[in-house]
This record gives sequence, C-alpha cells and structure tokens, in this order.
Amino acid sequence: MVYFLKLDAFDVSLLNQNLRELKLDLTFSWFTYEKLLLEKLDSFTLKIATAINFPKHIKETDEYYALPLSEQNIYILLLCKPDRADTPLDLFYDHLPGLFWGIYRRNRESWYLYNSAKGEFPPEDVIKNAKGILSAYPRSH
Repeated sequence: MVYFLKLDAFDVSLLNQNLRELKLDLTFSWFTYEKLLLEKLDSFTLKIATAINFPKHIKETDEYYALPLSEQNIYILLLCKPDRADTPLDLFYDHLPGLFWGIYRRNRESWYLYNSAKGEFPPEDVIKNAKGILSAYPRSH
C-alpha cells in the first residue's frame, strides 16, 4: 500500500542522520515530479510514477479539502483509550486508526479521529456532515 502525504518542508539531513544513528536503512529526500521520472527507479516505483499524475492529484486533493464540510465525505473514528502509563499496549487496539484508515479510507474522504477517554469529541458541524461514525472500544472496558 502506498500513501502520498503533503508535508511542510523539514530538514531531511537531520532526519537521515537520526535514522543512521538508529541503524535504520532508510533515507528521505525531497524531489520534484519531473526529477522522479528522470531517476533510475525500481519497476514498482516507476509504474506508480508514470501511472499517477502527481501534480494533478495534489491540485485535486487541495481543492477537495478546501470544500465546505457539507460537500466532503466525512467519517469519524471514535476511540475510547485512556492515555495512562498503566494501560498495557494492545497491539490491535492501539493501531486502530491505521487499521481502519488502511482498510476503509478511500480517495476524497475526510477521516477525523477523536478519543473520548481524553475528552475529545467531534464538533457539531463535523457530526452533522458525517456519513458514518466508527466506534471502537478496548476489550477490557
């Protein structure tokens, strides 16, 4: 699965230095769409780079998120997980946002995450425009 994220600029040299210190075989770099197509790419990355018009995708994504909430496809994921040191790590439950987004999220959807155990609840305008609410609670509650 491949995700494209729009990130604000940050210092990749510092990030790469930290990754080396952690002995992780990862490297990050900034590139343009044109530069990406000129690089020597593995076949999978080349297929993605030539199949997707990145500039168009970024423009359409920006336009979607600029729409009023009433015109977006809104979904809410409501968790109830206390943020306490004495709460054991639950490998399934603690990764629910990634799991739900990985399985259910589609292009041109806005997903909002709230944790009721931390007093986080969706505002009324988000609830009013939501097409669905997924609620997940740990097995121990």
